[in-house]
Amino acid sequence: MARWLSTAGLLLIAAVFLLPYLWMLLSSFKPDEDIFRYAYPLSPWTLWPPRPTLEHYGAVLSGRFPRYFLNSLGVALALVVLSLVVNSLAAFAFARLEFPGREVLFVVVLATLLVPFEATMIPLFLVVRDLKLNNTYAALVLPFVASPVATFLLRQFFAEIPRELDDAAAIDGCSALGIYRHVILPNATPALITTALIMFLFAWDAFFWPLVAIQNRDLQVVQVAIATLNTPERVFWGQTFAVCVLASLPVGFVFLLLQRYYVRGITLSGLK
Repeated sequence: MARWLSTAGLLLIAAVFLLPYLWMLLSSFKPDEDIFRYAYPLSPWTLWPPRPTLEHYGAVLSGRFPRYFLNSLGVALALVVLSLVVNSLAAFAFARLEFPGREVLFVVVLATLLVPFEATMIPLFLVVRDLKLNNTYAALVLPFVASPVATFLLRQFFAEIPRELDDAAAIDGCSALGIYRHVILPNATPALITTALIMFLFAWDAFFWPLVAIQNRDLQVVQVAIATLNTPERVFWGQTFAVCVLASLPVGFVFLLLQRYYVRGITLSGLK
């Protein structure tokens, strides 16, 4: 009995989370006039489109959305690669190297999490502008390569790897970078994939900073494109839903593909 109640509870929670997305997905196949026509009272047509159409997807894909999609994808992949390199090196130093002030410096890195982005946005924009990086892809990537969250996550995982492996590698002639390359990274696949997913999601969902740093429409990302899709006179609900569905596919696909690594990386990194 308890098992059935537990299963029913989990299904109810899943339905609560999935129902809004399901409504958005099915509504993207409805003509604009049908989206809210059957919202109340509830009926089968509240979810299921009575007159399915692909006009919204056709309008979106024939416009500038594919360019924005590729912009977001390129920025996200660049941030993932650079972030893994920089933050894994920082995490290796905090987890495996002995140097004066290591713990204090690590606390300082974590303390930056307490500073809201709104407090640093204007100074960050001024720096980017003075470096002539505004209206470039670099402005969307470089300010966020060093991440205290990624450093903390990787450091916690690296610290759990037995130090005997370091000693064995050192006896074989490995330098510190050799230990990082041949011992730490091969044993940290779950943490690296978890970090990659977190940074990919962060870059893909970015809205406020791209809105501030990028004025060139050709360089804009998909989240800003969604916000600027409508006009003050009209809300294009069908196209908005279609764009949101398309924008959610990469994140959902990557997460489902690497879910087991993500769960293991979170569990083994002390973030239970």
